[in-house]
Amino acid sequence: MKIFKKVFVPLLASVFLCATVLPSVGNAEQITKSEVNLVQTEVIQTDRGEATVTTNFNDDNHRITTIVENGKTTKIEFFPQDQTLLIDGVKQENFNVKESRSDFSLNAVPSGGTFVGKFDYSYDWVNVGIVFAAGIISTVTKAPVSTILVIIGAGASLNTQSYYTIYQYSYPRKCEAIPYANHTVFYQDASRNKVIGTADSAKFFSSQPYPIGCTP
Repeated sequence: MKIFKKVFVPLLASVFLCATVLPSVGNAEQITKSEVNLVQTEVIQTDRGEATVTTNFNDDNHRITTIVENGKTTKIEFFPQDQTLLIDGVKQENFNVKESRSDFSLNAVPSGGTFVGKFDYSYDWVNVGIVFAAGIISTVTKAPVSTILVIIGAGASLNTQSYYTIYQYSYPRKCEAIPYANHTVFYQDASRNKVIGTADSAKFFSSQPYPIGCTP
């Protein structure tokens, strides 16, 4: 199943996002929906034209996002098992991740969920632009592109390095697979002390459920 939505994002020059309102800081209780639409398309209207971002999560172990802007198509691939990020087949060496598995979470655990661990990411998107950065981060976090654009765009004129942490939760086994959900916290800098926004994914399966078509 496929879902389509359209948003407008004003841009300054080629990478800087004009954002005057910070996103509200939510909590993990917002993670209630199931990932039904595994292919989603968002059309981002910018001062430079239109960018179409399509995320494909049919295979959670090989997530694919395509971005079409000014007639050019860029393919983003993310492999969660080894934390590899590719853009048009080229591995991104400036994409960093640190995994921390613990029984303790600073965030409220959503009802019915169990905290699995957290993953600290950083990515310098100065060479790719903000729409591509949002597409990349969406591919990793499974949060909506439009939500991420607002968060990272608020400080884009000062910083093109994104720091974010995924808090991951698991749920009771269903349809012979384990559902998960991500609560992503974005930070101002590498100290990860000041939160600038949060974004939640829907629940998702990390392996093929049976019967096929079962939702988390």
